[in-house]
Amino acid sequence: MKIKYIAQEKSIEINDGLKTSYLIIGFLMLLNIFNAVINLYKIKDGELNMIGYIWIFVGAISIGAVVYVLLKKTTLKKIPLDQIKRLKEKQILGRKRFSLELQNGKLRDLIKLGTQSDIKELKKMFNDIGIETD
Repeated sequence: MKIKYIAQEKSIEINDGLKTSYLIIGFLMLLNIFNAVINLYKIKDGELNMIGYIWIFVGAISIGAVVYVLLKKTTLKKIPLDQIKRLKEKQILGRKRFSLELQNGKLRDLIKLGTQSDIKELKKMFNDIGIETD
């Protein structure tokens, strides 16, 4: 991942291919929803069986995932500093995950932070800029 601070524009530029990943995930979730609707449409009147309940569950989870990504996530490549609230760090299953919390409440995930030196460098850069870190 390449995170650069652009002093002239007072912004941060992130090149990590996150937009492509979210487009693929969104496409797959929409495909799941479409498939669930078709399979539920094929069920005859009043004959909802276990497969029907599974398709209802898959469709509901897919709709929830699409809504979550649309409302809570962003894939901006260039983020002005005045839109960044803080660098958020959370630990899931023993791995540290980082994201930028924006003023509008959305999160910009930072996905390719591999080594400890990358993490230290990122935190130092944000502290130098004046962005709060966890």
